[in-house]
Amino acid sequence: MVPLQILPGHIKECKKQLVDLCDSAEEESCKEEDEDECSAALCYEKSKTAECPVCGNAFHPEIIEFHAASCGLRTSDDDGHESSDPISTFQSSEDILNWIGSQVDETNTFSICVSRTDLYNRGMQQWQRQKKTSPKCRLKVTFFAEAGIDTGALTKEFLTEMLVEIEKRHFVEGPDKKGKNPVYCLNSLDCNYFRTAGEVMAASLAQGGPCPNFLREWCFSYLCSGDSDSIQVSASDVTDLELSQLIVKSTIMQ
Repeated sequence: MVPLQILPGHIKECKKQLVDLCDSAEEESCKEEDEDECSAALCYEKSKTAECPVCGNAFHPEIIEFHAASCGLRTSDDDGHESSDPISTFQSSEDILNWIGSQVDETNTFSICVSRTDLYNRGMQQWQRQKKTSPKCRLKVTFFAEAGIDTGALTKEFLTEMLVEIEKRHFVEGPDKKGKNPVYCLNSLDCNYFRTAGEVMAASLAQGGPCPNFLREWCFSYLCSGDSDSIQVSASDVTDLELSQLIVKSTIMQ
């Protein structure tokens, strides 16, 4: 019971509380309705999306066909761009040599002066001493007591003689006459002669010299890939007679 003296004030306060309760109830109901509408809209949107078969992204069904068409065109364009790489369009050995020659930087040169009587030894020494020695740099060769200017002929002559000596000194042929293996020589390895020989071979290929066509297949594959694990070497590839016989015996025993 409320006393009569304070009843008017109580009525006013009660009305205010009632109004506040009504407002809060309406707000909560509105929020619940909004949440229901949002969840329904999300469900509707999810039901109205489709996945692109090319890129896997979700799109509205009305535009998925147009997107998939353009997405497929972009993929085919990218594939065409990759196939335009010159390395993937080689048709012959001549194409490969032309591409290798195009990688030579004509603005950077390194010069070598050698004697015809001791061309190999002096050529190897100067090649190792030069700071700019690289198959990518243009090689310029001069011979002692000769006034000729190298326009390409002297370089070709030098590279030809160097490859002949490299084949004689650092490679040995097997009994089957199917190419040559590097010789087992720790001195040549310590002096980096094999590395220098490889650089001379690369320069010869890039700058108009002869091709090193005396290598065995496994040796050529290793120089191209650098992966020794994927290369298969048979007993016929071993040039040492005693070692090759031992390999054959062990194979028969297995």
